[in-house]
Formats: sequence, structure tokens, C-alpha cells
Amino acid sequence: MEAYTTYVDPSTEAVFHDKFWNSLDFVVNAVDNIKARLYVDQQCVWYEKPLLESGTLGTKANSQMVVPHKTLCYGDSQDPPEEAIPMCTMRNFPNIIEHCIEWGRDSFNTLFVTRAQDAVNFIENPDAFLANLKQNTTSSGALDSLSEVANIIKLKQNADFSSCVAVARDLFDSYFNHNIRDLLGMFAPDSLDSHGQPFWSGPKRCPGAADFNANDEVHITFVNACANLIAFNLGIQQVRDVE
Repeated sequence: MEAYTTYVDPSTEAVFHDKFWNSLDFVVNAVDNIKARLYVDQQCVWYEKPLLESGTLGTKANSQMVVPHKTLCYGDSQDPPEEAIPMCTMRNFPNIIEHCIEWGRDSFNTLFVTRAQDAVNFIENPDAFLANLKQNTTSSGALDSLSEVANIIKLKQNADFSSCVAVARDLFDSYFNHNIRDLLGMFAPDSLDSHGQPFWSGPKRCPGAADFNANDEVHITFVNACANLIAFNLGIQQVRDVE
């Protein structure tokens, strides 16, 4: 058995060629978007291969057995429009504006809503908070939540606006520098997959790490807005004067 990391679409038919498809006894689908499902289904129809179509999208799950000359193929029916964006695409390989909007919305909710509410819940009733974590979260997730709560409580005890700016700067570096460098450490810009094809191709756009620049209006706007949101959650006087 050989594992592939190559994107499956018409642009990679030099890899997934006649010999590849003809060598298969059957195909099992476990992809994260309808376009890819339709393409694999089309190939299975052409090469007369049985297909087990199993898809997930958020909490949605479905399965369909396609048998050549006996059943409808996947493309004969119409799935409802995709309402959710696959998490791996949103976090690592965004390629359309909707991915970036959803990433921003998810990050905002995590930073300025969920974490703050967790801290409030812990302070008001620590036993109930811990019981809820134990019931609904993995051990790793529980540790992460408790660590964030501890950070917020510690910040609240000694915070002024300069502390909020420091946290905002750390978030800038984490989102736009460190995380991207980590990703490029695993998949360098010139990386090739196991079949010699460029890893960064098609919808996988190679990102670039941003070093903070105090003279860059976008960088300053992010830090200023982020610091003021943190200050609001902590009940600290906000500072709107960018200078």
C-alpha cells in the first residue's frame, strides 16, 4: 500500500493516471468537500470501480455505496450547499475570502468571548466549571482551558493598558509569524510531495511570516484593536489614541 499526499483533481492526472485507477479494486472516499467527491466519483464511473462514498462536514455524516451498472453514482444526486468550512482548510490552507472571514470570526470568538466567559464561570463556580470540563473536554483540552483561565486571572490582578498591548503583540507574533514559521518548517516553500509534485500548489498557497513593524498601519491597527478588546474584557481603561 502506498500513501499519497497529492491533491486529487484534473491537474494531477499525471500522478493518478490510467494505471493507478486500473490497479484499484474499489475506492473509499473520505474527503472534505463536494468538488473532490464529484471528481473521484467521475473517475470511478469512467474506470468502472465500486465506490464507498463516506463524507463528513461538521456534525453531518453520510454514506453511499456506488456499484457500476447497478446503482446511481454519487453525482446523480445533489448534496445541499456546504455551510461549514473544513477546519484543516481554514487554519492551514485558506484560499478564498470566505476561509479568511471564518478564520477571523473563529479567532475573535475564541480570544474575546469564550476565554473571557470561561474565566468568569471559573471564578463564580470553580467546581461546576471543572466538572463541565471533565465531562465535555479531553484531558489536553481541559489543561489548555485551565491554562488560559489562569493567564486571564493573573493578567486581571496586575493589568494596566501596557500589559494589554504586550498580550496583543504576542498574539500578532503567534498568528502571523510563529504559526506560519512552524507550518513552513514542516512544508518548506520548495517542498515536494512523495511523487515529486510541488506541495504548495493549487489551493495550497504558500504563506509568508510577517515581522512586526510599528510603522505598518495594518500591524498597528491589529495590536491597537486587540489591546482595547482585552482591556474591555478586563475592565481596564481603554486607550484609543494610536500614538
